[in-house]
Amino acid sequence: MKKIIEKNINQKLIGNSGSKLFIYFNKNYRIRKLSINKETSNRLENQFKKMVNFEKNNKYKSINIPKIFEYGFYKSNFYYDMQYINGENFSEFILRSDHKQINFLLKKILSYIKKCKIYSSKKYYDSNIVLNKINELEKKKL
Repeated sequence: MKKIIEKNINQKLIGNSGSKLFIYFNKNYRIRKLSINKETSNRLENQFKKMVNFEKNNKYKSINIPKIFEYGFYKSNFYYDMQYINGENFSEFILRSDHKQINFLLKKILSYIKKCKIYSSKKYYDSNIVLNKINELEKKKL
């Protein structure tokens, strides 16, 4: 793991995964996600694998997927460095968009989810998993 000089850290961020998260500059702006213990290390490594898999199977060219620059373990904790993509989040998009733009995006998202379900080896999905995740995020927000 390349040592990031403190002066290169532009901003520490707050995420939902429990990992350390910050922006730094190394030829371009990058995000470093660094787990803080074994539990967050496993979670972060799984998140990383999903992101890599999503990039391999991405059929939607309008979805920006950050490039991975480096990944590995530091003191037994998983980390990865990825491209910083400056953009708006979903809630910002909803607030600024008209009905037509929102419908277009939601159709793309639903189309992607349907394709994932068709090609998935798992055929049963427990909707409580999604609802529990939403509730967990709501609690963190408060």
